[in-house]
Amino acid sequence: MIQAESLSQTLALYTWFPIGITLAIYLLIARFYARFSGKRTFYWGFLLPIVLFGASAIRYASISTLTNDLWGDVLLALGGGILLLLTVPLYLQMMSRGHSADDR
Repeated sequence: MIQAESLSQTLALYTWFPIGITLAIYLLIARFYARFSGKRTFYWGFLLPIVLFGASAIRYASISTLTNDLWGDVLLALGGGILLLLTVPLYLQMMSRGHSADDR
């Protein structure tokens, strides 16, 4: 029978994979948009949240609890903040019309 501690460690590690895949897709979308629009998207910056979320998952897997760990929470908060700083400008760039009012 699987112990609860090993189950929580396994789940902590496996939750990182969907997050990592999703962020890798964001990176590819931002790179594609940067190449074809000529605008700077800082697509390489999406690697940092992937690494921070991965480090947090490793941290939580190395301890026996999934909550109340200062370093794991700090890594998650930093990853989320950086992800927010990357995705909001990318969204605004992609959703803007891209031409001035004089072009109408």
